[in-house]
Amino acid sequence: MLALAAAGCSLGGAPGSTVIVSPASPDTTPPTGASPARTDEPSPAPPQPASTPRPGAHPAGSPYPAQSHGYDISYPQCADAAGPAGAGYAIVGVNGGKAFTRNSCLFDEWTRTQEPRSVYLNSGYNPENYKFADQRCRDLGARLGGSTPAQQEAYAIGCAEASYSYVVMGQDRVSQPQMCWVDVESSNSWDELDLNLNRYSLQGMFDQLVGHGCKVGVYAQYKEWRALTGDWHTRSVAADWVSLAVPYEACGLSGFSGGPVWLVQELATWPDVPVDSDWAC
Repeated sequence: MLALAAAGCSLGGAPGSTVIVSPASPDTTPPTGASPARTDEPSPAPPQPASTPRPGAHPAGSPYPAQSHGYDISYPQCADAAGPAGAGYAIVGVNGGKAFTRNSCLFDEWTRTQEPRSVYLNSGYNPENYKFADQRCRDLGARLGGSTPAQQEAYAIGCAEASYSYVVMGQDRVSQPQMCWVDVESSNSWDELDLNLNRYSLQGMFDQLVGHGCKVGVYAQYKEWRALTGDWHTRSVAADWVSLAVPYEACGLSGFSGGPVWLVQELATWPDVPVDSDWAC
């Protein structure tokens, strides 16, 4: 994701705002027709705890110790804000399941987790959300050469999603997260016909996060990333966090965005606390 900072996001206690960046258009355009099915996808995660990552699969540059066990947590787990004891890391959701919403217990979950801590942010593309884009995000979108007005607006929407989340993070005193993970799921709003608009929205979000000094990764399933972006491989992403897969398999594959796989989320939860279970490759 553009030039990546070495040590998380430079977030203070004050609300964030849109930063001026050099806006980038998505690297490629989606292919016409359906994308071919990939042959190097991990098996769906079983409901019971899956196998741990294979030894020797630790990717260079990952800040997570090899085979370490962590968790992610957000608004559905407000009653278990402290998370499980003995976790190697935590990833806390900023939003309430969709862009332009907030996790009502973000402050509690963030302050009660142990280092190292990261955040994840919901993403999506809905043209009606252009109303949330401030003038800076709109101006950045307008600077994209060779893009259509719809693509410029999509970029501004993604930019605004990141800016909104920075305001929430500042208000809830979230500072110095190790990573900013962007949650890309089909359950949120996307354009099913013009995948370019989805790419432009995500690019606007990526650029803002990197502009604030945050190293960015993407959380998704292989099949959903392909369906929403057309198998987009982007240099804007530092690493991938594979959703609902078998860690032993997924850690040996190339990431869906073209980057390395750093984390894998299994379907089983932690045994003592109902939070999502994640493994580092």
